[in-house]
Amino acid sequence: MSENADPPIIPYALIQSSGTLDDGDKEVVLRARQTLFRVLLNSQPPVEYDQVNTIEGQFLPRLADLDDEDALDELGDLLGPLCQPFFRTHARIYGNDLESHLRNPEITMQLVTKDGQPRVLELGRKEPSDNSPKPVIDALNKYPKFELSMAQVVNVFMTRHVYEVDVNGTIFICKTGGVDYSSFAREVEILDKITSLQLSLRTPKVEGAVGLGTECPGVLLTKICHESCLSQINIEETDVAERRKWYTQTKDLVDCLHQNDIIWGDVKAGNILIDNKRESWVVDFGGGYTEGWVSQRLQETVEGDLEGLQNLYRYLRL
Repeated sequence: MSENADPPIIPYALIQSSGTLDDGDKEVVLRARQTLFRVLLNSQPPVEYDQVNTIEGQFLPRLADLDDEDALDELGDLLGPLCQPFFRTHARIYGNDLESHLRNPEITMQLVTKDGQPRVLELGRKEPSDNSPKPVIDALNKYPKFELSMAQVVNVFMTRHVYEVDVNGTIFICKTGGVDYSSFAREVEILDKITSLQLSLRTPKVEGAVGLGTECPGVLLTKICHESCLSQINIEETDVAERRKWYTQTKDLVDCLHQNDIIWGDVKAGNILIDNKRESWVVDFGGGYTEGWVSQRLQETVEGDLEGLQNLYRYLRL
């Protein structure tokens, strides 16, 4: 390579976009190799940078508009070249076990505008190991326990949160509690209760735990061999009898949960999987609510689940 040759481009992907943060700010996450780069887009830039007609300011309303499907792609295309110097400095491959995925550092950056041109600032570096160990959930003590390093990552569904892993030759879905521990704890306790019922419910079942006593605990769940998520299916092109079946299956399952004092908590099409036999499965018991599905005031209540089912009925055009 000659001295004047451009350095090789490091491949990257924009893998996540946050919900709207305080004051309308947004955050997107890029991954280069196994390192995460969190890029902030703030409505109020630092005083030494452009304050009006900013590039980040043009993206903020577009990212908030769910109908603007091109916004994230265009932002990723913009950020990639700007971030290459930071990728060359920080991006590393740490290994393919779950510990390597969860304990690699994150680089925080900010998109700003100077004299009409975009720039990226490096704000800091965060080591996950700086976080305190999470309390051990009693419900997990009766299941097989493994070290984080014993789980080999097969697929990443949601960085730092949901993985497909191989533990001693068995495939599981692993959900971790390092980012939102309260939601993780709720889901673990509910899935443990569902597992203990020993009923043939189409929900994940608890199979084990990883990383207990660390800052990144995880629960191992049965893998559902699904074809798609309900929210990804073209409803208009789906036979009405099949749509009615999915609604009935979901409603019957939720009714059974309520009879056993269990609340789903976040009813929406995005939390219903359709398996390879075209049957519906209910997932994600971490609680919370989604606007347009469950009202905030009804979140994690029986009434909230029923409201979600009503919206599911409408979503399925029944």
